[in-house]
Amino acid sequence: MQSYILPATLGSAMGPIQTFMLREYVDTPQANNFLNGKTTTKPLLVKQLKGFGTASALGGIIGGVVGLGLGLYAAKSGKILRTFNEQIAALTYGASALTSGIMSGIYPTAAMQNLIAQDPSNPIYTATSSRRATIISPSRPANAPSKPVFAPSTSAVVPTSNQSVLKNFQ
Repeated sequence: MQSYILPATLGSAMGPIQTFMLREYVDTPQANNFLNGKTTTKPLLVKQLKGFGTASALGGIIGGVVGLGLGLYAAKSGKILRTFNEQIAALTYGASALTSGIMSGIYPTAAMQNLIAQDPSNPIYTATSSRRATIISPSRPANAPSKPVFAPSTSAVVPTSNQSVLKNFQ
């Protein structure tokens, strides 16, 4: 049997496992604590980077770039990681962590989406909280009466599970 299969498998499994653990045990509790008023500290880079500012996205992207860079440097120079198994483990970890980090940034958890939507500089939040927003469709004449798309909400934002969000798309 090939000796590189186990390191390659373990390396490629660690990236998505890292992203999953960060999503479940860092992103979601952090967003829920902020939304429920348990803390007033908003997650660090979420305002600027939206979904890519979450711990799972940043951890996956940064870890993936470091893993790929380390694996490529070791494969080229033979330094730091000297054996082929170590190099392949670093390369496969880097590729899978980078990919899962990017996917985590594109598709943040439901709680993190609620946190992003609650940002006062977000146009959706501003439209729902301060005034009624309207969407003018190209098929409707400009002088036709507009229907309010968003109504102001008096209730607090309640974090939802991923399953309830997925039901909306079925």
